[in-house]
Amino acid sequence: MSEPELPRESAEGPSRWPLTLGAIGIVVGVIMILDQADDLLFAQFWSVEEWRGLVGRELADFLVRSMPSRAWMVTTGLVKLALGALLVAGSFTLRRRRRLGVTLCRSWAGLAIAWLAVEITMTIVWLSRYAEEIPGLPAEGWQAAVACSTLFAFALLLAWPVILLAWLARPDVRQETAGWPP
Repeated sequence: MSEPELPRESAEGPSRWPLTLGAIGIVVGVIMILDQADDLLFAQFWSVEEWRGLVGRELADFLVRSMPSRAWMVTTGLVKLALGALLVAGSFTLRRRRRLGVTLCRSWAGLAIAWLAVEITMTIVWLSRYAEEIPGLPAEGWQAAVACSTLFAFALLLAWPVILLAWLARPDVRQETAGWPP
């Protein structure tokens, strides 16, 4: 039985995982930044009439009434923009094989997981507060579908930080990155 290939420099040259993880992190970070920039502009500048044209009168009125405060939405958007920028910076630095890249990526993953916990809490609070008012939603029977959908969405958001932390915690990866310049 042959030994598994270790992600460190070999006779074939340097390991490729920093380039791969870095590229994925850059893409995820840029998507986060673009998504949040769009969300900040979209939610802040749309009037009730524009919402009505998009989703109908009843749902638009509900959305406008149930949205969190403008301050919370701006804060949330800025936090997510900062998280996206941190991931991009860490990923670029990781691609350059610098220990700082590992530190930034680990920091991003921890902060992203913590922020996801805040968002889960806020989603639960929002649903418990407004669920009975959502137009077109039956009084009963929707909870299981919403819970499954919400859990699936949060699992997707949790996937990259967990994968990144797990990879960077591997002993062979830790050994390799310990030899990188700061």
